[in-house]
Amino acid sequence: MVRKKERLTDPEMNDYRQHVNYGAELVADMDECTPEVEAIIAQHHEFADGSGFPKGLNGDEIEESAQIVGMVNFFDRLCRPQFGAPARMPFAALSHLFKENKAKFNPRLLALFVKMMGVYPSGTVVKLSNEDVGIIISVNSTALLKPNVMIYDPDIPSDQATIIDMRDSELEIDTAVPISKLPEEVKAYLKPRTRISYFMDADS
Repeated sequence: MVRKKERLTDPEMNDYRQHVNYGAELVADMDECTPEVEAIIAQHHEFADGSGFPKGLNGDEIEESAQIVGMVNFFDRLCRPQFGAPARMPFAALSHLFKENKAKFNPRLLALFVKMMGVYPSGTVVKLSNEDVGIIISVNSTALLKPNVMIYDPDIPSDQATIIDMRDSELEIDTAVPISKLPEEVKAYLKPRTRISYFMDADS
C-alpha cells in the first residue's frame, strides 16, 4: 500500500493509519525500548491542532520528541510524497510547512526547525548572481543566506564538482529553481533529491 502511486481510498487510508498501532504493539514488550521511543512510535502522526492520528492528541498531550519526529516526517513527505501527491523541493517544502501547516506544530519547535534548515535547505537547486546553477549541499548555521553550493559545470565530472562556501564568495543566491524547469543534463549532474543529508549543529 505504501508504494501505491494513486491517492488512497478511504478504506485504504484507514488501514494505512493502523501502522501506528501495529508499531506500538510490537515494541510494547521490548525491554530495550525506552518510553521516549515508544511515545515517538505511537505519536509521530499526531499534530498540535488535534488533526493527527490515531488519537487526535492536542498540543502538550504529544511528547516533545514525538512532535519533533512528526514535524521532520511531515517535511520529508512533502519532498518525497506518497499516494500521488506532488513532490516539492526542500525550499518549497519548508515554505509550505511554515505558511500552510504551522498550526499543526509547536511554534517554538517549528521556529527552531526553520532556523536549523536555513533559508535554502539542503537539496534546493538555486541560480546564483553570476547565472551559475547549483544545489545546496549544506547550510552554514551562522550565515543562513550563505550555504555551501555544488556548481553545475559540464566541463568538470560531477564527482569532482566545484563546491562554493558562499561565506567566502561575493556571489549571492538569485532564486530557487524548480526541478521541473531544469534541463535534463543539469538534473542528471546535480541529482536533486538524491543528495540530501542533514547534519544539525548542536549549538545552532
